[in-house]
Amino acid sequence: MESSKDLILVTRLLILLVLSSNDAAAALSPEGAQNQVTENKKSNPFVATSLILIFIVLDVIAFVLVLLLLRAYWESKKSGKRDERKLDIENNKDERPLEHHDDSLNRGAASEERGKLEFFSEERGFELGDLLKASADALGKGNFGACYKAVLGNGTSVVVKRLKDLAPSTGDEFATHIRALSALKHPNLLSFLAFYNNRDERLLVHRFARNGNLFDRIHAGRGENRRGENRVPFKWHSRLQVARGVARAMAYLHVNSNSPTAAPHGNLKSSNVLLDENDMPRVSDYGYSSIISTSAAVQRMAVYRSPEYQHRRRVSKKSDVWTYGSLLLELLSGKASCLSYPGGERGIDLCNWVHVAVREEWTAEIFDAEIAAQRNASQDMLKLLQIALRCCEKSPEQRPEMVDVMRSVEGIAARESGDDESSDRSSVDDHSGSTNGSGISVEYNRKFVSI
Repeated sequence: MESSKDLILVTRLLILLVLSSNDAAAALSPEGAQNQVTENKKSNPFVATSLILIFIVLDVIAFVLVLLLLRAYWESKKSGKRDERKLDIENNKDERPLEHHDDSLNRGAASEERGKLEFFSEERGFELGDLLKASADALGKGNFGACYKAVLGNGTSVVVKRLKDLAPSTGDEFATHIRALSALKHPNLLSFLAFYNNRDERLLVHRFARNGNLFDRIHAGRGENRRGENRVPFKWHSRLQVARGVARAMAYLHVNSNSPTAAPHGNLKSSNVLLDENDMPRVSDYGYSSIISTSAAVQRMAVYRSPEYQHRRRVSKKSDVWTYGSLLLELLSGKASCLSYPGGERGIDLCNWVHVAVREEWTAEIFDAEIAAQRNASQDMLKLLQIALRCCEKSPEQRPEMVDVMRSVEGIAARESGDDESSDRSSVDDHSGSTNGSGISVEYNRKFVSI
């Protein structure tokens, strides 16, 4: 409001300036101008011409300033509206029906040929019309489409993903691929409930994960608020449970994949690991590489950040192994991986960072302080770190198969459940090396590096 008043005031002043210049020019009437010019010529022949030029320049400057001020005003107004929309999305306060979140959805709802949802289980309970009319919160925009949490009339919460940047394909080809993905059933995979397919819209529907995603679980409340009341500690046992569940899901995908060369998941990262009401991991967004356009896949999918793609321009199942290794390093270190951010604009290359830390014998500095203090689990942390480093080898030929990775992680889980706290603590305290305050012996670190 204040900016608009200032704009009006400045505009009025400029108008007065222009009118003043016009009055001065009017003073130079045919008779008066002739006399004035005649008199000026006697003193200085260039005075009259200079005055006229000055008035013209002032008029032009005033006009340009008015245009610039108007442009700045409208741009600031548009920017304010964008900020308000962004705030609404971040705070999940936009609870309009799903069909009103986007014009194309609204058109699809009104179309007589909009089709029906195709379900993958007997748990139907709703139709497309119910879904579109349900109150919805915008969860954000992922790499391959916006997501909405829709609350149905019976209180069930589902997530609707509107796919974008798809590869050219017919509706039948798209449906065939989604049906193949829906046939993959595993406790640690996030399965589809239904999908919708027509020429204007392609939607995927799955259950809502009550406890969010792994990225938020690791990093929420970090920085200045790390020790705040909102930060729920993410202990070693819970992290190991996530590592075990994700390994099982990835091994299942690798064994049951139809393609012997392509990465069965293709985009594994912490934001694509969801946590259900029991904190059990559910791996999501798998198998999209066949339906997403090549350009979008190369820019946004995690496997295309692997060393083999950077040097050889190819990906394989071992590229999935590399992304799993990076996920383990994020679990162990508590540091944000560049794979978790769109375009890698933030975060760090954890694989390179950890290799440097191990080479420089900074192994104890790798572990997140939230778990490093659990001295009874230090050996298990080191074992999981070893697995992660093997997965992150630059050469894909030197990485283990995903099934072997799963077995190694399961071995750590079996050991954890079989040993008590006192034996773990004594095994660490028996080392004579000094500690760095994290509960992990420096002497043990040197032994680890030599393995």
